[in-house]
Amino acid sequence: MAGSDSIGQEWADAYDKAVSSALQASAQLTAAAAQVRDLIVVGAFNHQAGESAANHNDVQPPAPPSSMPAPCLVDQAPSAAGDGIPEPFGWSIIKDAVGAVWPNGHQDELRAAEAAWSTAASNFHTMAGTVPQAIDLLGNQQSEEIPAAIAAAESRQSDLNDLGDISSLIGTACGDYAHHLDEAHHQILEELKELGIETAAVEVGFAVLAPITAGLSEYIGNAAWVARIGVKARRIASIIADLATKAKESAKVVGTLVERVSALSAKVAKWVQEAAAQMFSNQVIEQLRSEGLTIDSSQIALRAPK
Repeated sequence: MAGSDSIGQEWADAYDKAVSSALQASAQLTAAAAQVRDLIVVGAFNHQAGESAANHNDVQPPAPPSSMPAPCLVDQAPSAAGDGIPEPFGWSIIKDAVGAVWPNGHQDELRAAEAAWSTAASNFHTMAGTVPQAIDLLGNQQSEEIPAAIAAAESRQSDLNDLGDISSLIGTACGDYAHHLDEAHHQILEELKELGIETAAVEVGFAVLAPITAGLSEYIGNAAWVARIGVKARRIASIIADLATKAKESAKVVGTLVERVSALSAKVAKWVQEAAAQMFSNQVIEQLRSEGLTIDSSQIALRAPK
């Protein structure tokens, strides 16, 4: 996608780190959403079980709720480095004089990645947009743990929007690099095209003048052609250097996202661990009840981590 040349590999290195962190944050948010659901369901179950225990008319207790299965998500992606396009016609003639490798990043693949990240960003924002409806439903309930549940839902809504923004920026970086490659490739191909036309013209001149000049024209023409290659090589080297500068700037932007998304991932992971501990406490309560101990579950509040 980004290419196997040094410019593409440097850009891919920054991109790979940002993508890895973003995928891990996405996996953590999926787990967090499941934990929010479980905590709310268990809280409702505890209250219902408490009411059943307090009823003297032999009301059967509710069946324990089942937890959401642990998600098995992809939190790593292949490196963006490599998988470039082949060298254009004429590059082999001038590459030694240029002193640089053909920048072989694949614009179509970069734009496909841009579209994928844009879709992901839209989905994260859409999911975040559904949270207020859930909060409204929670607000209609009368229980001391509801404020904690609402706070948890609001925090996850903010996290989803943050990840949506980050995904959009990663996609923009892919599109920017594709655009820079487009410009560089177009300019290089134009230089190679002109060189090809000039080479053909020189060859025709050789053929016409050789019988008259007894080979002197070929000697002079070769020297002029070599000089012309030098001019084209310097132009192409300048184009590649400009691409390297633009790619480095893009990589810096992507690099700033790594710290941002890593902090988000760590924050959500901490919440998931705390929620798991809360779920474990609930499971202990159920185990004690199953062993014949009388526990008033209505007095055990859901303490969802913030």
